[in-house]
Amino acid sequence: MGKVEVLLVPSELAYIDLEGRTAVVIDALRATSTIATALANGCLSIYPVRTEQEALSLSAARPGSLLAGERGGAMIPGFDLGNSPSECTEENLSGREMVLTTSNGTPLLLACGRAREVVTAAFVNRAAVADYCLQSDRDSVIICAGQGGRVSFEDTLCAGALVDYMIVASPGLALSDAAEVARQAFLAQRDHLAEALVHSTAGQKLIGLGYGGDLAKCAALDVLAVVPAFADGKIQSAALAH
Repeated sequence: MGKVEVLLVPSELAYIDLEGRTAVVIDALRATSTIATALANGCLSIYPVRTEQEALSLSAARPGSLLAGERGGAMIPGFDLGNSPSECTEENLSGREMVLTTSNGTPLLLACGRAREVVTAAFVNRAAVADYCLQSDRDSVIICAGQGGRVSFEDTLCAGALVDYMIVASPGLALSDAAEVARQAFLAQRDHLAEALVHSTAGQKLIGLGYGGDLAKCAALDVLAVVPAFADGKIQSAALAH
């Protein structure tokens, strides 16, 4: 793999060709943290969709699946789960499917269809995803979901964490300017990631909604070995997806 690029906001997808590349989607607070945790705890497949209605329709077509999602950070009324890694326990998810809709993460996933491969990353599975990308001979494009179209601190840090791991493991990689910016941001915060997430705009919002307990879970670095891969409309661990 020759190059790693970082897109700090999804709108930058309009200016880059994903064809033949691996797209790495990040929504650290909280969609990609939830996805990794769910798969690590036995969830069979996760179906990302854009809207609440799509989620309801798909869940009805897949009996036994769990409805999960949020709008504005809060669980959607009538759904089984929100968008919280704390809820993704083995007891809740082992052997089951999930239909997921979120404000930023799932729309970005669905926008990456031109890529050769789409995987998701968070702090929790940073090393696993970085190693997976390094084993490929494809360039990687790391795409941050951000918040409402704007740059988010936590996603930039997470992208930087991935870049740092990859450049240390493979010093010959070429980095885009944004990749270097993200890496330097991570290096400045790596010894206190949980505190950094608490002080982010998204972190403060989650605390206000009563989800402050999710922040430490989302800031835990390299605790899960799962690589979520999105193909054929569903997310599974990479070994199953291929």
